[in-house]
Amino acid sequence: MEKCPVCNARYTGRAKCHRCKTNLDKLLKIECKAEEYLEKALSALKRNDYASMRYFAQKSCSLRVPKKGGKILFYSTVLSRECK
Repeated sequence: MEKCPVCNARYTGRAKCHRCKTNLDKLLKIECKAEEYLEKALSALKRNDYASMRYFAQKSCSLRVPKKGGKILFYSTVLSRECK
């Protein structure tokens, strides 16, 4: 997270926004879970398990769509179709 979604203040690494005091804890947990799914997708890629790669990339992107997650989802879709 780079900015508070409520007031757009720069994120300082704390669970509450320094400007508007919004609790960001749940959003941070969602971002963490999305990262975990991306790591699982990359692990599946290393095993050439493209179906699992796509599954975990979709799970990650359903929570948050960072550039890296979108790319992994795209490649996993292509690879899973080519390897059928």
